[in-house]
Amino acid sequence: MRNFGQILKEIGEFGLFQKRLLFALCALNVFPSLDVIGQVYTGRSFPHHCNTDWILERGPNLTEERQKNLTIPVNEDGSFESCKMFTPVDWDLEDIEKYGINTTTKCTDGWDYETGPGDSTVLTEVNKEKDHFYAPCWPVD
Repeated sequence: MRNFGQILKEIGEFGLFQKRLLFALCALNVFPSLDVIGQVYTGRSFPHHCNTDWILERGPNLTEERQKNLTIPVNEDGSFESCKMFTPVDWDLEDIEKYGINTTTKCTDGWDYETGPGDSTVLTEVNKEKDHFYAPCWPVD
């Protein structure tokens, strides 16, 4: 029985045919990879804001709207900021409501998406994992 080295000697060097074959196979594999990678960047985008569940430790009965008002800055047009939140503080809920929070920071605990029932995308599914999330605000961070 021949070993691998002897078989390679009989086949010959890595010539023009092998180079063409390798190039053709590699060139054809570019298109499926673009399709797979493109799903992340062409996926549907939902309105989002920072996850601010830290305030629920101080006031567990807050409505979602009240939670956003206390923890997310408002833009000039009246919408909530997508990529910033007020810096978490160790105050009780009454002090937060009385004095407000003035310093902002980037999102630290991921994002909440305003999706309808049954709506999901690659982005929202990946961000359900708390240890690994894709930053929809990466140019801002």
